[in-house]
Amino acid sequence: MVDASGNASLSGSGFLPSVVCPGPANFNQTFTSFMIISQGFYKYRFLDASVCEVTPLLTTVRANYSNDLISSEVISFTPFGPENVKLLSFIAGMAKFQSINSQGLMSSAIGDTLYSIYSSTTNTSIDDNLGNQMQVYKELEYWRGVVEFSATYLRSGFMVVGSFTDNIIPDDLISPVNGTMYISTIGWNRRSATYLLAILPITITIIIILSLWHPLPGV
Repeated sequence: MVDASGNASLSGSGFLPSVVCPGPANFNQTFTSFMIISQGFYKYRFLDASVCEVTPLLTTVRANYSNDLISSEVISFTPFGPENVKLLSFIAGMAKFQSINSQGLMSSAIGDTLYSIYSSTTNTSIDDNLGNQMQVYKELEYWRGVVEFSATYLRSGFMVVGSFTDNIIPDDLISPVNGTMYISTIGWNRRSATYLLAILPITITIIIILSLWHPLPGV
């Protein structure tokens, strides 16, 4: 979105690029954490450049359900190990998917969410508080929510009764898939007979226009 001068509108346009790294190139590499690097521009310029290191933990929780009351107690937690590289890759992939697909042509879903949250907690303009670390903390909490949702989503799939034979989770969850993929494209093929029919009227029209603008000598 631009103003009357053709410059980007600070109030209407927003760009919040985020890079998730590193992504394991292969399952022989071992990572226990990954990083999210982001910075806001234009409408989201209140979000300074930030580097967020995400270190997921495998947590054992005792949950008690009593009617409408739910209470939980953390029993133990441990960082990811080499055997959890696929799980870490899944969580990092979810964060990467969110960062890429949230950015549109003029705004970012993540940026709009943080903008709404922060603007609702202050009576002054966001521009009056540039450099305030509280905005960055809210961004980090947003990414924390993405990571927690990813883990919950995965856990819910594992806990569904009937998902696995005898309700035993196998060591290898990779399943072979057989089928046929169909891909359709729309475009021009210069070798097609319809190509000549399509460009013939355009060619004749151009020749007529050029002849009217630049008549031949003696005509």
